[in-house]
Amino acid sequence: MGCYGEVMNGPALNHNPAVPTASTMRDALSSGAVTSASAAPVLRHLLSPGDPATFCDAALAQVRGILSDLARHLLAARAEAADMRNALTFIENGERALAGLLANDDALLSHIHALALETILTERLQATVALDPVVSPLLQDFIASDDGEAAGLAMEVLAAQARFGQQQQRMELPPGELPDDLFLKAVLAMRAHAGAGDIDAQSAESLLREQRRGHPARLVLIEDFIDGTSLDIGERLSVGRAGLAIFLSALALASGQERSQLVLSLFTRDSLYPALAMRASGLEPDRVERQLALLGVAPCTDGDLADIAPAEAAMLLANRNASGT
Repeated sequence: MGCYGEVMNGPALNHNPAVPTASTMRDALSSGAVTSASAAPVLRHLLSPGDPATFCDAALAQVRGILSDLARHLLAARAEAADMRNALTFIENGERALAGLLANDDALLSHIHALALETILTERLQATVALDPVVSPLLQDFIASDDGEAAGLAMEVLAAQARFGQQQQRMELPPGELPDDLFLKAVLAMRAHAGAGDIDAQSAESLLREQRRGHPARLVLIEDFIDGTSLDIGERLSVGRAGLAIFLSALALASGQERSQLVLSLFTRDSLYPALAMRASGLEPDRVERQLALLGVAPCTDGDLADIAPAEAAMLLANRNASGT
């Protein structure tokens, strides 16, 4: 089955003449939050051996492959730390069990799932609107600019995007590409797999941390680019100009929402969530509608976004997050 269904061809926004209330918005957000919260357990169930890949064939295969690759990277670090002669056998024997431990963490699993969905959506945008998955118009402009520092940041993002595309094609995820909190979770899974007090696992952790320090992750480089360049909100939150990767990171930073959850919401009927995140970030309603349309999302907001001020949108999102649903 496809991974995006018929959403890509849906209308931009279903308007309702009724003015929305905070209560109706809160109820709709709560419903969407339940869907997001249940995604990881469902995904874990489908990843179990013997289950058909009905959640989303392309994404599910990607998640499986990336979990295995991440496990292999961690085991390779242990083998290197122990100076093993039979490293390949050691990695092959431990891969499945460690991948299972990694999959037991909801946040880590959701992050990997979001990377797969981001890749699929990037490919859709390339096919539908010819948006280059590596070099967005915004990056092109900065690379060609006279601002050496900004051009350097843009080049780093370009290179990171190219690596990300190659890694996704090969179903790879080096531990150094994980955010700080998820890197720690991956390391803890490696240590749990090795057993308490395993000296080689401790040495492997030090090795991985040293490698990480010398190679900033893609998402870190994107955030550095956003922070280090004079981008207004309209440029940052324009999918067609900034590219999907920069758009998602900018939206997460501006709205205070989890990037992974924003990606996931674009693949569900919880379209109100990204719409309110954009509104809370200060994007005008007509621009919100244009981004949703470009992304192929057909939201039902129970009213006109123009009636929701950025502060109210931020409050609704804060309540959603505080509820823990």
